[in-house]
Amino acid sequence: MHSTNYPQLILSQSEAAIKIDDFVQEILYSPGLAYKVDSNSNSNSNSDEEINPRLKHYVRYLRVMVDVFNGWTDYDFSEHLELFNDTRLEIRLEDLDSHFTCPAPDDSFRFLSEAECINLLVERIRENSRSIRYLRRKRDRAYESRMQTRDLGEYVSGVMSRYARTLVVRVNLYYRGASKPWLRVEDVFAARSRLAGRIGRDEVFEHLSGYVLRIEQADRQGFHIHAAFFFNASEVQNEAYRAKKIGELWIKVTHGKGYWHDSGRAWLSKHGRGGQRTTGVFKRTDTDACFRVARYMSYLAKTSQYLRIKPENGRAYSTGQLPRGRGF
Repeated sequence: MHSTNYPQLILSQSEAAIKIDDFVQEILYSPGLAYKVDSNSNSNSNSDEEINPRLKHYVRYLRVMVDVFNGWTDYDFSEHLELFNDTRLEIRLEDLDSHFTCPAPDDSFRFLSEAECINLLVERIRENSRSIRYLRRKRDRAYESRMQTRDLGEYVSGVMSRYARTLVVRVNLYYRGASKPWLRVEDVFAARSRLAGRIGRDEVFEHLSGYVLRIEQADRQGFHIHAAFFFNASEVQNEAYRAKKIGELWIKVTHGKGYWHDSGRAWLSKHGRGGQRTTGVFKRTDTDACFRVARYMSYLAKTSQYLRIKPENGRAYSTGQLPRGRGF
């Protein structure tokens, strides 16, 4: 049997990445090791009684968390995943199929028991989190988020001021549950590229003036896309129809693995016609409403549903704008 006598568990790439992120945060913000190990205890038993209850949930997934880094694709990782990976490489964590082990750090030519090894992993993650490299990575991500927030706000404000009236359509693009266990983040980036490639060629995007496609990651939905499309409202006004056609196109580019959700319809069902809507038709002269839309779109860069793992040099969001005068 594997860690703490639990059966081998399977997670999707998204779930495993989030599990690592949560594991590292639990280590950094709560005291204690994973196991109680002393000279009078059987350090190889890994029993439930000996494990820290705050870390028990994560230790059982250790193998699948390590497997996130054992692929052929080059990825960029968030600071917590990078911290976890650097530390497990530093201590030379080994998976022997039946248990984990690593060399003793005192150069005694001894290999640690699984409980001792996981305790060492926890200790070194805390130590390494104070390194300049890790702190810089953390600051860099915060800075990148601020820059994205500014850039998206400016982009949306520019698109909203392009025509006298602008139709804003927002859809959430998801993957069906049956496909999630095998879904990898590069698949989502590829699907987004295929969707963007249809812009300017597909009838549904006629009179489009701009768009935002942001890939995100969440506990329940896994990898998904928040999308916003902006149309010249002097030519296009049927929000529900455009959302439906875009959703159907998403299903096509994902080869039937995707489904969609109309954010505008959801708002109407909950709030009716009034309130602070961020979809529908907006007049350029209604500066407060246009600012509200821009502020909401820029908030996408601040969401907690950020990507913990992405293809190397990949960007979570993409934008586009067609030259004035083009039909579609």
